Amino acid sequence: MKLLQIRRKLNEFSDFLRQCKRELLSRKKGQTASNSDLRGYKFASTPEIKAKSKKQLWQIVSKKFRKKRVHVNNRYTQSGTLADSRKVWLAPAAVLLVVSSLFLALGGPGWVGMLLADLSFFKVRNIQYSGCRVVPEEEIRQLSGITLYQTSLLGLDQARVVNNIGKHPWVSQVSIKRNWPTDIAISVKEYTPVALMNVVTSGKPQLYYVDRYGLPFLRVSAEDDVDFPVITGLDRVNDEQEKKAIFSDVYDFIRVVSQNNPNLPAQSVSEIHINERGELVVYLVDYKFPIFFGRGEIRQKYSRLLRVLDSLYRGRGKGVLLSGVEYIRMDYYNGKVLVAQSESS
Repeated sequence: MKLLQIRRKLNEFSDFLRQCKRELLSRKKGQTASNSDLRGYKFASTPEIKAKSKKQLWQIVSKKFRKKRVHVNNRYTQSGTLADSRKVWLAPAAVLLVVSSLFLALGGPGWVGMLLADLSFFKVRNIQYSGCRVVPEEEIRQLSGITLYQTSLLGLDQARVVNNIGKHPWVSQVSIKRNWPTDIAISVKEYTPVALMNVVTSGKPQLYYVDRYGLPFLRVSAEDDVDFPVITGLDRVNDEQEKKAIFSDVYDFIRVVSQNNPNLPAQSVSEIHINERGELVVYLVDYKFPIFFGRGEIRQKYSRLLRVLDSLYRGRGKGVLLSGVEYIRMDYYNGKVLVAQSESS
């Protein structure tokens, strides 16, 4: 009701100003009609105003009918009433109180969030993937539960998406980034297998992929085409700290062998066994004899082994055959290597 009254007042004032302009700029300057609303005002008999002074005319009219300003800092108005200054503050305060009450009554931020989440402006239109080498991108999207042009970026449960994608056996870590207003970036870090590990579960040995930290993360299926050395005997170690120390030696050996020296390429290693004393015993694909590495100083022992194998390879045809080697001990005595020959050799 008050809005209609204010609007009516503004319309009346606008009509009044138009009438002022029409009469003051008429051909008979300085005269007013008998029924004019301008009778009695001093400016009704002003001298003739040139066309170029219209701006001055507007300043005179607006100054005459300009509302008296309220001095808020002094908490009083030019009319001299403190009640008028209070009215200036009560109206906005009342509006703010009503809006706040409605906001809380209708559910607060959650209600506003639901309204905005339903807007097509925030629907996911594009998904950017990174780090997907083994797992297909479409499989990642299905695990995330995100449907293009239907899932809202505003209402996306980021923790749930990360948890769902993280259930994939090849996925190690997941991170989600929202690129407002319609894009989302999914970054995946996959496990990198370095070997296979023989793990006994329910009394049956099973092969698992193992990462650089010695964590078995996925069982090897019959369809997998694998070309990794197999780690055996580590599952018998019960102490976790001891197991980590032993696997550290195993991983050091895998890293140096990955250099693919012609005398000992990575593909030539078939098994890395951990014996009862926690020592490394390496077996090659083409030869049955064991190579006892012991514990520690893996890189130094690897370098010595390369020289020993080179000597044995060069000695073919001179009575020294690799097929006659019974075993090689890398930690024999004070940095010495022992190559044992079978009696038949």
